[in-house]
Amino acid sequence: MNEDNWIKALATKERERRARFEAFQSAVPTFVEGLVKALKLDIAVYENEFPRERVGLESEPHRGSIHIVNHTYQPAPQAKIQCHSGRQELSCDFESTGHHHSSWIEKLETSASGLHLTGISVEYSAKELSKRILLPILFPAPL
Repeated sequence: MNEDNWIKALATKERERRARFEAFQSAVPTFVEGLVKALKLDIAVYENEFPRERVGLESEPHRGSIHIVNHTYQPAPQAKIQCHSGRQELSCDFESTGHHHSSWIEKLETSASGLHLTGISVEYSAKELSKRILLPILFPAPL
C-alpha cells in the first residue's frame, strides 16, 4: 500500500463495509416479520396438540429481536433471538431449557430476496430457524 493512498484504500473498504451493514440492517424488519410468521404457525400447531398450554411471543422487528416463553413449565423455557447487523449474525439464547440445548449464533446472508441462511431460501430459512428455536422451548425435556 502506497503511503500516500492508505486512506483512500481504507476508505474504499469502509464504504463497502457500511454498504453491507446498511443492506443487512434495512432487511432485518422483513426478516423478523417472516420468522415471526413461521414461529406463530408452528406455535399454533403446538397449541392445537396441547390446548391448555400457552406460548408467548413478542417481537420488535425494527430492533431485530424476538422473545418466546413457554408458560407451561416453571421455570419457563425461553428463547431470546437477536439480529446483529455489525456481525451479520442471528443469535438465539435459551434459558431454562435444560442442559441438552445450547445457545447458538448463525451467519446470515443478504441477497436481493432478503436475509437468509447461507445457501437456503428466505422462506425455508424461516421454517428451519423456527424448528431450531422452538424445539427446546416446546419440548425442554429429552425426548
